[in-house]
Amino acid sequence: MAGTDVPIPGLDPTWPESREIAVVIAQAASPGWRRLAHDAAAAAQPGGHSFPLGEPTRSHDGAADDRTAFLYRHEDRIGGYLCLANRLITGYRSPTTGYRPASDTERIIRPSILIVWVDTPLRSHGIARRLVIAAAQHADVVPSALGWGEPFTDNGYLLAQSIAPVGLWITDYS
Repeated sequence: MAGTDVPIPGLDPTWPESREIAVVIAQAASPGWRRLAHDAAAAAQPGGHSFPLGEPTRSHDGAADDRTAFLYRHEDRIGGYLCLANRLITGYRSPTTGYRPASDTERIIRPSILIVWVDTPLRSHGIARRLVIAAAQHADVVPSALGWGEPFTDNGYLLAQSIAPVGLWITDYS
């Protein structure tokens, strides 16, 4: 079965050979790196727009787009993608009590995973977990402190639950 991964073009600066995961910050990335992150986002979520293609924009409240892409390199292709952004926590999901809305004190901005994708032939090799760990390290938090955008796929929920087994901070995807 052919994968949906994304070929890595010539980049300036080039991909660091010693790294399997590259970090692409929307506000600082060169156009080539933004294009690669955007293409990976399109492979992850056809029709979705989880990473800006052009020059970074500002949201309706004037805040700079703070999205950061984490790209997993497999040979000469992108085989995994994670999008991280600061989002308002809207709820908490516990395996024992289910979902509940966030209290006033819990409604804070938290680094949040909007989407995680691994190309089908590469799944079940720990790549999604490595992407989450890289995102948490970048945000300077433990992985269980990250927020998670809903809705989840079944596999996405299982991944999130394995990283934060006590419960998940939930944020709106938008």
